[in-house]
Amino acid sequence: MEILANLLREPGCGGGLIAGDFNAISPEDHALLDKNGLVDAVERDDVLGLGKLDKVAMSGVDAKDMEILHPGLIEVPKPGEDSDYIPCSDHYGLRLSFTV
Repeated sequence: MEILANLLREPGCGGGLIAGDFNAISPEDHALLDKNGLVDAVERDDVLGLGKLDKVAMSGVDAKDMEILHPGLIEVPKPGEDSDYIPCSDHYGLRLSFTV
């Protein structure tokens, strides 16, 4: 995270976004953004639920709107029974509108 955060502060770079699966499990993981001078586009853990592994870290941009895209369901057939439907992923899509 330190390397990416430093790239966003290089001369000529006005900032940017780092997004994806942060696997933020430990307290140290959750502190990475603050430690590296980045802001979480969604600072409320209750928005995404358990652990909030998926994040959008920002530097030099302003978040305007975040849409949480829930994973779709896939059918798991069970012979002779009704099918089960389970999420196709344990991650959420994040659609962020922002200004530079």
